Amino acid sequence: DGSGDSGDSGDSGDSSGDSTESSDYNFMTNLAENWVGGCTQLESANDANGNTLYYDTKPLPAGDMTYGVYTDASCLIDS
Repeated sequence: DGSGDSGDSGDSGDSSGDSTESSDYNFMTNLAENWVGGCTQLESANDANGNTLYYDTKPLPAGDMTYGVYTDASCLIDS
Protein backbone atom coordinates (compact mmCIF):
# COMPACT_ATOMS: atom_id res chain seq x y z
CA ASP A 1 0.00 0.00 0.00
CA GLY A 2 3.07 2.22 -0.04
CA SER A 3 2.98 2.88 3.72
CA GLY A 4 6.58 1.71 4.08
CA ASP A 5 5.60 -1.34 6.13
CA SER A 6 8.00 -4.09 5.16
CA GLY A 7 6.73 -6.55 7.75
CA ASP A 8 9.83 -5.96 9.87
CA SER A 9 9.15 -5.14 13.50
CA GLY A 10 12.24 -2.97 13.64
CA ASP A 11 14.05 -5.09 16.20
CA SER A 12 15.38 -7.76 13.86
CA GLY A 13 18.95 -6.84 14.83
CA ASP A 14 18.33 -8.16 18.32
CA SER A 15 16.51 -11.33 17.30
CA SER A 16 19.65 -13.07 16.04
CA GLY A 17 21.34 -12.57 19.40
CA ASP A 18 18.25 -13.85 21.20
CA SER A 19 18.19 -16.87 18.91
CA THR A 20 21.84 -17.65 19.62
CA GLU A 21 21.34 -17.18 23.36
CA SER A 22 18.23 -19.36 23.27
CA SER A 23 20.07 -22.02 21.28
CA ASP A 24 23.01 -21.95 23.71
CA TYR A 25 20.65 -22.11 26.67
CA ASN A 26 18.75 -25.06 25.20
CA PHE A 27 22.02 -26.87 24.45
CA MET A 28 23.35 -26.39 27.98
CA THR A 29 20.00 -27.31 29.58
CA ASN A 30 19.89 -30.54 27.59
CA LEU A 31 23.52 -31.29 28.46
CA ALA A 32 22.92 -30.68 32.17
CA GLU A 33 19.83 -32.90 32.17
CA ASN A 34 21.73 -35.76 30.52
CA TRP A 35 25.07 -35.35 32.28
CA VAL A 36 26.02 -38.24 34.54
CA GLY A 37 25.05 -37.68 38.17
CA GLY A 38 27.96 -39.42 39.85
CA CYS A 39 30.18 -42.46 39.51
CA THR A 40 28.21 -44.90 37.37
CA GLN A 41 29.00 -48.48 36.39
CA LEU A 42 29.31 -49.05 32.65
CA GLU A 43 26.93 -51.76 31.56
CA SER A 44 28.58 -54.57 29.61
CA ALA A 45 32.01 -52.92 29.44
CA ASN A 46 35.15 -54.25 31.07
CA ASP A 47 38.85 -53.47 30.83
CA ALA A 48 41.42 -55.85 29.29
CA ASN A 49 41.61 -57.78 32.59
CA GLY A 50 37.85 -58.21 32.85
CA ASN A 51 37.44 -55.61 35.60
CA THR A 52 34.27 -53.53 35.81
CA LEU A 53 34.57 -49.98 34.49
CA TYR A 54 32.86 -46.85 35.77
CA TYR A 55 32.41 -43.34 34.37
CA ASP A 56 31.92 -39.90 35.85
CA THR A 57 32.68 -36.28 35.14
CA LYS A 58 36.36 -35.47 34.97
CA PRO A 59 37.60 -31.94 35.58
CA LEU A 60 40.03 -30.43 33.09
CA PRO A 61 42.19 -27.31 33.24
CA ALA A 62 40.51 -23.93 32.78
CA GLY A 63 37.22 -25.17 34.27
CA ASP A 64 36.38 -27.53 31.43
CA MET A 65 34.82 -30.96 32.01
CA THR A 66 34.69 -34.23 30.18
CA TYR A 67 33.81 -37.82 30.98
CA GLY A 68 36.41 -40.05 32.62
CA VAL A 69 36.56 -43.85 32.68
CA TYR A 70 37.66 -45.37 35.97
CA THR A 71 38.48 -48.79 37.41
CA ASP A 72 37.03 -48.23 40.90
CA ALA A 73 33.49 -47.59 42.17
CA SER A 74 34.57 -44.23 43.65
CA CYS A 75 35.83 -43.00 40.27
CA LEU A 76 39.24 -42.07 41.60
CA ILE A 77 41.55 -44.35 39.56
CA ASP A 78 41.68 -43.60 35.81
CA SER A 79 41.31 -46.60 33.55
